[in-house]
Amino acid sequence: MNDSGPAYPIESVDRALSLILAFEDSESITVTEASKFLGVSRSTAFRLLNVLEFREFVRQDPRTKIFHTGPALLRVGLSAVQRSDIRTTIRPLLEEIVKQVDETGHLVVLQAGDAFYIDCVEGSKTLRATPRIGTVLPAHVSAAGKVLLANLSEARLD
Repeated sequence: MNDSGPAYPIESVDRALSLILAFEDSESITVTEASKFLGVSRSTAFRLLNVLEFREFVRQDPRTKIFHTGPALLRVGLSAVQRSDIRTTIRPLLEEIVKQVDETGHLVVLQAGDAFYIDCVEGSKTLRATPRIGTVLPAHVSAAGKVLLANLSEARLD
């Protein structure tokens, strides 16, 4: 990363990308938090979040008005993961687990209430789970998602 900044900065693009990067440290963000984070007015923060929502990089909970990561951001992230070394690093462990239990094993991560299927190793049994690599499901509708939700504190679960 170049600490001196780009030679031809576009402030709105920089702000939008900064908002996306804010999700590295937080599962959600409010308009007020975005405003303070960027040092801009609430209306500017809302417009940036609105554009990110239009492009599906964030989604807004209609009840709480809080913004969470959206499917486009997750698709981009999963696509990057599928091309990265993380799968080659974790895959031997996943294969060993599947070998021990002879059941299909999925590598799944939890993000803002969704279960993201990153990798899969199939067991040898005739009846087995279907590989779901790249699938994004609400965590409460998948077994793997329920396991991940079960390990959250009540405050995080809410």
